[in-house]
Amino acid sequence: FEMAGPLVEKYGGKIDKIMENTLTILFGLPTASEDAPKEAVNTAIAIRSHLCRFNLENRLEIPLDIHTGINTGMVITGAINAHEKKDYMMMGDTVTLASQLTGLTGNGEIYVGPLTYTHTNKEFDYSELKPILPEGKTKPLRIFKLLSTKEKMYRSGLGPEGMIDPEMV
Repeated sequence: FEMAGPLVEKYGGKIDKIMENTLTILFGLPTASEDAPKEAVNTAIAIRSHLCRFNLENRLEIPLDIHTGINTGMVITGAINAHEKKDYMMMGDTVTLASQLTGLTGNGEIYVGPLTYTHTNKEFDYSELKPILPEGKTKPLRIFKLLSTKEKMYRSGLGPEGMIDPEMV
């Protein structure tokens, strides 16, 4: 977790929760970011790469590994203990799907939801997986496995195709 912190900050993320062996990272909070999906994918690649190097350098008998699910969309969020410090709580279908994607991944894999794919498929390579039926839903959802192994530098989208059109910020 100490290794992940600087990588998360590098790409504008915020560590939301550390519970047991789970790290939840937020992008676009508290300040909205149109590049949040790209920042999240870059962070996931960077953490995976650093963890691989850590395993090689330390010759671990049982190597550490990571499973990552990334989803983009609207969430319900609010500040907790706003007067003391800025901690954010978030919930909603977007968060639930990210967690479900993480549960589907194998060692070192990164799966993304459809909106993350839409906003990052020009910078990163993916393969489409078999659609899943998210918990509590009746319609299957397309999901994608990240194939890219290196972080990508990019310029913010200046046209309408590069912008996320949030229902509410």
